[in-house]
Amino acid sequence: MCLAPARDRAPGWLASRGLASLLAACGGGAAAADAALDGGAAIDAAPGCGCTLGAPALTGTITLAAADELSGLAVSRARPGVIWTHDDGAATDLFAFSLDGTSRGALHLAGADTIDLEDLAIAPCGASWCLYAGDLGDNDLTRTSVAVYEVVEPATTIGTVDVTWRRFEIAYPDGPHDAEALIVDPRDGGFYAITKVQGGASAIYRLPRVASGIATAERVGSFTPPSGDARVTAADLAIDSCGARLLIRTHDRLFELAGAEGVTIAGLFQAAPVRVPVADEDQGEAVGFDVDGRGYVTTGEGIAPALSAVSCAP
Repeated sequence: MCLAPARDRAPGWLASRGLASLLAACGGGAAAADAALDGGAAIDAAPGCGCTLGAPALTGTITLAAADELSGLAVSRARPGVIWTHDDGAATDLFAFSLDGTSRGALHLAGADTIDLEDLAIAPCGASWCLYAGDLGDNDLTRTSVAVYEVVEPATTIGTVDVTWRRFEIAYPDGPHDAEALIVDPRDGGFYAITKVQGGASAIYRLPRVASGIATAERVGSFTPPSGDARVTAADLAIDSCGARLLIRTHDRLFELAGAEGVTIAGLFQAAPVRVPVADEDQGEAVGFDVDGRGYVTTGEGIAPALSAVSCAP
């Protein structure tokens, strides 16, 4: 089954960019096998906001040689139909792509001393929107601190553009942690990280924003995937009048936590996770809500990674 735009709410950016017809023309293929899920596939469960998700649909393939180990994804607010992503590791470029995989330029964090970028988020910052790149990875558990980079999203990019950035540095109170999932709360700009563990419960840390020096993170909860691979690789948050929805990606599954609009991040992690559709991607590494919060885009690592979208079924 292919995807179609929502019927009961103004269509989001998937429809506005003509991608609804693209999705309607595709076949479900192997990705549709993941549509039979444990716990159902409901999203936006608040009254008047009901939405049943369709199966994942391939929208394009990224062939840019420099983007061969993608590890984060955020949907643009300044440029309809554009997503932002970045490579794993000591990357300093944020790539812009159309959903069909066409390159739309890049932002270069000139002078940034990155170690292991792992996730990307977008949130309001004053009158603008900002991209937040989480330099959170620590496979060897040797880092004394991690960082989040803030970049104002430009309205356009031609080629690769050098951009200014702000860096927020944070240390964990109980020693190093490896993390690949960054959450930015759009209500107050707060940062949160979900640690990556081989099994059992991941820890949730609030990462304070301080203008200078090194802030100390605060543990505020935990998360255990109810099935599949326990390693959390990405997350994204949407909050609006329909409530709060948090997507949590693992290598092979995608889960949603839902709560009321005013729920705290710690409170959101008390919700029961519901498995939602995701494409069968090699080492799933990235997820981003679309603009209206009623669908999402995913991708994985590797050469020429596919882009897939999930939206409300008709």
